[in-house]
Amino acid sequence: MRKLYFLLVLCLGCRYQFETGSDDQISICVPYIKGDIQGQLNRALIREISTCDGFNYCYDSSYLLHITILADKDEPIGYRYDRNPSSQTLRKNIVSVENRRLITAEVELIDKDANCVVIGPFRVKANADFDCINSDSLRDVAVVLPSQKPQRMIDFSLGQLDSVEGAHDDSAPVVYQALARKIVEGLLAQKWRIKEP
Repeated sequence: MRKLYFLLVLCLGCRYQFETGSDDQISICVPYIKGDIQGQLNRALIREISTCDGFNYCYDSSYLLHITILADKDEPIGYRYDRNPSSQTLRKNIVSVENRRLITAEVELIDKDANCVVIGPFRVKANADFDCINSDSLRDVAVVLPSQKPQRMIDFSLGQLDSVEGAHDDSAPVVYQALARKIVEGLLAQKWRIKEP
């Protein structure tokens, strides 16, 4: 009994999976994604498809995954009060210091041979939160020590402090990986609609 328990823990602890036959996997082609200028979503999607059990990425197959990015926007979610630079007293206006990047994509799985949509269209949303600084404020961008010139903080922050635009770009791998995972999960949930020849 102990040996059986040990083998069970060993197999599950190492994420052992029984081999599924290649008959169960459906090959999918992922062409250019409209709105994915740098190809980051395409790369994340190919990685996610390659690691899933139900699908297999293939450069040229009878099933084409057509994706369009409909929206890519930032939404402020965290604020702080602005300070007067000379007196350091709080002002009545607030400044955004934390944003959420939201991406919406429309997904269709198309059978190229029959020229018809097999799955979809359906919409998938993903988000990622990030901190940012107000690059218009000298207090946020630089450290001013007595009798010295201001020194830029961004040079020394190792990526923790960035402008809204820089932080938006830095959040791309996280949000695209989350979007790719949701797209593959949506396809797996509707895999029964695909009729393999």
